[in-house]
Amino acid sequence: MQAPPLSEEEKAMPAFLQNVRQRPLFKNPRGLEIMCDAYNITSHSSLLSQPSIDRNDLYKTLRYNQNQLWARESVRRGIEQAKARLYDNALKCYKHALEIEPRFKDAFVARGAAYVHMDLLEDGVAEFRTALELDPSDQNARLYLNAALERIQQRDSSTQQGSDEKNDD
Repeated sequence: MQAPPLSEEEKAMPAFLQNVRQRPLFKNPRGLEIMCDAYNITSHSSLLSQPSIDRNDLYKTLRYNQNQLWARESVRRGIEQAKARLYDNALKCYKHALEIEPRFKDAFVARGAAYVHMDLLEDGVAEFRTALELDPSDQNARLYLNAALERIQQRDSSTQQGSDEKNDD
């Protein structure tokens, strides 16, 4: 039995592929099955190399992703509470998020914002700084930090002016 003539595409193939077409096993209808048996390849196997996966790493990755998701959900609930001006409830949600994922930057930013709304400006500044330590490129934390520092400066200057006016009397 002779191989069918090569098409133009096949003529352009590398010599290796042309060589394979000339082999008797390639022409055999059971050729693939014979080659799979020879190389211990089962019908449900893959010829792609499979990287070895450490089950511990898989567990850690899955756990990390779950914690991120749960922490994000807790922060989302906290933000809803903060929008309703229920800051104590919001703080509980942010605390819960940080118990789940202690380095969850968004929880620090949201908690800082709640503190600022409660007029606990120094506490808010500390939260924004923690968020920026975790992610120095976080623009939200930087904007909130600058706004809180500006409010502290305004408060301190108005307090200073008030005490100066009392001293003048």
